Order: sequence, then structure tokens, then C-alpha cells
Amino acid sequence: NDVPKRAVGPERDVKMAAAESIFLEGALQVVQQRRRESNTAPEMVDFFGARGLPLKLAFHWLSHSWPPASDAGIPSVQTEAAASRLHLLGMCGRVIGAVAATDMRVVVAKFTEELTEKVSPDPKNGKPNHDLLRGQVQRLCMHGMRHVALRFDTDQQLKDATALLQACRPWQYTALVKKSQIHHMLADMLASMLWPLVWSDRPRVCASLAALDPSLTKVWFDTVGSMKAEAAEWVASHTKHQAAGLPFYTALVCLLDDARYAASLDAALDTLFRVLKGKEYRATCVRCLVQLATSFINRNKRSMPRAKLREWLDTMFKVLLNVARKGGLTREEQLDMVAPIAELAPEYAVPQLLLNGLLNSESQDCRLAGLKALYAVITALPAASASPFAAKEEGGAANDAPVSAAHGYVQPAGACTVPQAFGEIAAAVSRGGPADGKLPADVAEMLRRRSHPFDLAGVSHVWEQVWAVLGRLLTITHPERGGGAGGGNGGGGAVATGPPPSASMASEVLVALIRLMPVTRPESWKGVRPLDVLHGYTTHAEASIRTAALEAVHDIMSSSPHLRNSLLVGCASHVSSLSDDNVLAVRDGMALLRELMSSWQADLAGEQHELYGSIDGGSSGARDAMGLSVARLEGFGLSQLCSADETVRHSALAIIHQVRELHIQLVEAAASLPPAFAASPSPGGGDDGSGRHRATVSEAGALPAAHLLPASPAPPPPHLGASPMPPP
Repeated sequence: NDVPKRAVGPERDVKMAAAESIFLEGALQVVQQRRRESNTAPEMVDFFGARGLPLKLAFHWLSHSWPPASDAGIPSVQTEAAASRLHLLGMCGRVIGAVAATDMRVVVAKFTEELTEKVSPDPKNGKPNHDLLRGQVQRLCMHGMRHVALRFDTDQQLKDATALLQACRPWQYTALVKKSQIHHMLADMLASMLWPLVWSDRPRVCASLAALDPSLTKVWFDTVGSMKAEAAEWVASHTKHQAAGLPFYTALVCLLDDARYAASLDAALDTLFRVLKGKEYRATCVRCLVQLATSFINRNKRSMPRAKLREWLDTMFKVLLNVARKGGLTREEQLDMVAPIAELAPEYAVPQLLLNGLLNSESQDCRLAGLKALYAVITALPAASASPFAAKEEGGAANDAPVSAAHGYVQPAGACTVPQAFGEIAAAVSRGGPADGKLPADVAEMLRRRSHPFDLAGVSHVWEQVWAVLGRLLTITHPERGGGAGGGNGGGGAVATGPPPSASMASEVLVALIRLMPVTRPESWKGVRPLDVLHGYTTHAEASIRTAALEAVHDIMSSSPHLRNSLLVGCASHVSSLSDDNVLAVRDGMALLRELMSSWQADLAGEQHELYGSIDGGSSGARDAMGLSVARLEGFGLSQLCSADETVRHSALAIIHQVRELHIQLVEAAASLPPAFAASPSPGGGDDGSGRHRATVSEAGALPAAHLLPASPAPPPPHLGASPMPPP
């Protein structure tokens, strides 16, 4: 009533949807915050019961006949009208889900009532508009029941879940026109409700812990078994049912009791592999097969020997990986294929699906998906290990031992409540990396202590394979995209125009490789020295490569103390290789060098040097973390004093002073370490990460001023796409 009279059509609908959304958001806050003891209060029963206003309004707007947004005429009003309606529908679903969490029976009764009215309308109300009614059923299933979650903490919740399955059985709702579409909508709705149960292996786990009434559990499994048989016949009756029927059928198979599951698994695999041979429903079949693999791991990860479980998974994923290599799956579908397995069995997913699978392919899409998945697994492992539902693998990893569920959601003893959503690893893999795209702080802390997330997952044995695969991919990708932007190490030079469209995929692969450098110990990559080419990417022609390279340099500087000196020397080497005419690139490179030294100084000033005493690797690791090539860096600064650009000369003088300050700080930090860690290395000196001699703190501190510039230093080794730099 508060909407102005002059507002008509879509404009009025926008205002009405906004007002209703505000009310439903308030109601949602109330229903989520109310205490259990207040459920029986009269005012709460009236407000949130079957006749309560929030539930009534939610189902009302799900069945509302909206006028077409195109009637607005003005494009901005059309967009606002569509967005406001979508937001209101989402709020309706959230309110229904919140009410269902406390009283499932009320929601099921209201849903079936609305569904029956729309599928079988009363002829007394005139000739029905079946297209309009079908749209309302779609909103009821897609938006209304989207947030309804099945729970099994109590016997009553088990009864409610069984009643929902029985009440929403698709084939008992037959419309007069296009009845298959109603069946498809209900099957999609139930499949989305059942998938979280497959992921968490419920209620089978709850039943095995004797947390539920056995008679009620039997009714649940009997209901699932009967619906599975009906779904199998329905899917086989016509190919048009496969898109909606296969996920529903697969979810029902995964939720069977152990005896019926063992009897139905082979038939389900045969059905899915048969449909997979066609192209129309290939992506659906892949999702269903991954769902079966998830269920198989959940059921057998503790009891089946590792070799046998790996053999079963290899049989399935060999086919799926071939489909991916032939271009049958998009990049997002490949990530979704890997995500659940990476969460439940990272010791299988990393070597078999990623290293031997997607990354061992000629398809750039497969390579990119594999690199993104590998980065996501590494960066998500510490957070997954900190989850209260994660359990570390104990003991050795013998070939006959059961597969560990070290980073899947493992059922704690004596409880049956587990999250209904993906875990940290699976969610990260599905989106292709961390949510904010940054290196997580817990991962950086592990790397700083010379540890690695792979140690948490029991997959440290794959390091050699990881380094070989990444080195091979960088060797392939660098000539394509790394060296095409001008001189310098790995393609530095002036910033030019963007790449042609055909080169975009190779650039994405290179960006993914650069992002992996900080978290995969780049000094150990096989057949290539990533740190020799990394600084060249900071002045690359493509903005995405430049941004990724700068982030990688700063990440390595903060997370790998033993590589800090190598980064400084590499940055100086790259700037020295740039042309004198490329003044902007030289300025940016020298500014980056100063930033890196400032970062190192900030870590020392923040008492980060206390960490060096606990670095794995003993005194050699501590010396690597404290080493500084004073001669090379001061020599670089002196050489840049000869530049024709005044800004470069000022930066060179500032670098010389900053090297001196950093050297003094390192000497003071080294003095605070125990003698075993502060001892000087062998007389032969050290390696700065690029094959060149590095003067350590104690060694450089003893050098007289006349020896700060070496007379004839050894030239650097050749590296990818770059000519050796004459040392300063």
C-alpha cells in the first residue's frame, strides 16, 4: 500500500519486491536466531507455523505471476526488475530452508499442497494456463526447496527425510500437458538434496554408529531402494530423461545400504559408461561417475587395501581422462571432476589425476585445469588439516594399508553430524584456487619453515614427479609466450600490445606456472631454472603475466628466506640485461629491487630472524636464509651510476646504501643465532640459486672494500630464452 500510485508495471514490481525482500530478510534473522526453548511459544508457533506469515509469503511469491520484465521499455528498469525478482526468490528459498531446519513437516506439507494445485488444477477455476503453472512449479523446485537440507541427528529428522522422499516421488505427479517436464524438475530437486548426503556418507555412517533407530533406518533404505529401481526403469525408457534422471539415479545408488549398493554398483557403471559413449550427455555422465567414485571412497577408505582401491579408481578415471584429453570436457568440468577426489583422497588425486593425467596431456585446457587444481590443493591443505572434521593419517603408508582420508571429512567417533557442503580442498579446486587469489598466510608460514602442505597429506613422495612435470611445461610454454616481448631474462623489455587471441591459452598456462613457483620449491624444478626467468616476466608485454610474476616474486620473498638472495641477484641481473633505451623498464626493475630489499629488512626488523634458528636443514639452511651477495649487488648499483637517466642514477645510489643497511642488519641477526647456525660455510662459498658464487654474511663482512667488485666472476649458466648476462 505504500507503493506510489503512479508506479505501474515493472517499476511497481521493483518497489514491491524490495519491500517484501526487506521483510523476509528480517524474518530470516528471527528464525535463525531464535532459541530452541522458544519454539513452543504461541507467538512463535503462529509466526513460523504452517499458517505463519513468512512461510505463506515465501510460497506466495514463488507462485506469483510476474509480468515480463521487457514491458518496462527502459533497459535499466528491465535489468532492475529482473534482479529484484531473482533476489526475492532467493530470499523465499532461504526462509523456507530456515523453517525446514526446525520443522520439516510443515514445509513438506505446504510444498506438496502447492505442487498438487499446480500439477492438477481444479477445473472449476476455468481453463488452466499450463505454461504459467509449469513456470511456477519450476520456481518452487529450483528456488523454493534449494536450501532445504536433510539431517540425521535424531530419529525424528530421519523420519522427516524419509517422508520428504516419499512425498516428492516424481512419478506420482502427472500433469495433463508435458508431464515429463514436471518429473525432470522434481528429479533435479531431489538430486541436489541427495548429493550432500553422498558427500558426507549419511545416513549410513549414523546407522553404523547405532545413533539411529534401526527400524527407521530400514524404512529409509527401503524407500531409497524402491525409488532407485523406478529411476532405473524411467531413465531406460527414453533418452530425454537422461539429463535429469542420471544424477537422480546415481545419487540413489550411492545412498543404498551396503548389500544393495554392492549389487547395484556394476549396473550403474555399465549404464553410465554406455551413455558416456555419446556426446549429448557426456558432461552429466562424468559428474555421475565422479559421484560414484566419491561414494566408493567414502565406503571403503578405511577397510580396502590401498592398491585395490587405486586399481578400481584407475579403471574409472582412465576413461574420464581420455574424454578430457580429447576435448570432451570444459575446464570447469575438469576441475569439478578432480575436486571431490582431491578432498577425500589427495594421495590418489595428485599423482594419478593431475601429474599423470591432466598435466600429461597435449591439450592446453587440460594443462591449465591441472595447474589450477594443483595450486588449489597445495594452498587449501593447511586449512583442511585444521578442520575439526579432518583426521591425520597415522603410521606408514604401506601398499596394503587402507587409503587414508587425511583431508576428507572423516566421521568422528560417536557422532554423526558432518558438514553438508564441500570441504576446503574441494571448494578451492572447483573455483581454481583460493577465493581471494592470494597465497594464504598459513601456507606462507609453512614454506617459511621449510615445510610444505604435501607433508600433511602424505604425498611428499611425488615431489620428483612434480618438479619434472612443471619443468617440462615451463620449457614448452616459455618459448611460446615467455620470450616474445623483447630482451632480458625470459622476455623482458618494453610493454607492448596484448597477444593475439590464439595465444591467450598459452599465456594462461604460463600464468598458472608462475603462480605455482612460490609453493613448489622452484629451485628444484627439473631441466629449467625458474628463478632465472621469473624476473623477465615482471616486464613482460602482457599484463596478466606481469602481475602474476610480481606477485610470485613477493610471495617467494616472504615465504622462502633461503631464496631471498637469489631473488635480489636475479632482479639485478635482469635489469642489467635490459637495453639502456628501455628507461621505464629499468626504473621499474630497480624499484622492484628496492622493494624486495625493504621487504627483507622489514622481516628482520619484525624479529622474523628468530625463525631462522628453527629452519629445517640445520646450519646450512640458516646460512642460506642469511646469505647476501654483497659484492654483486653493490657492483650492480655502481654500474647503474653510469646511466644517462638521472632517476636511474638516484635509484642506483639508494640501492648501494640499502645494500649496506641490509648487510648490517643481517650481520646483527646472525650474531643472535646459536654458533652452530651462524658458522661460516666452506671456503668455496655458496650458490645464490643461479649457479653463481654467493658471499655469505660472515664472508662478505670480512671482505675489504677493494674486493667488493670481483675481478673476473664466472658467467651465469644459459637459461630459457635468454642470453647470458655479463656480470657487473
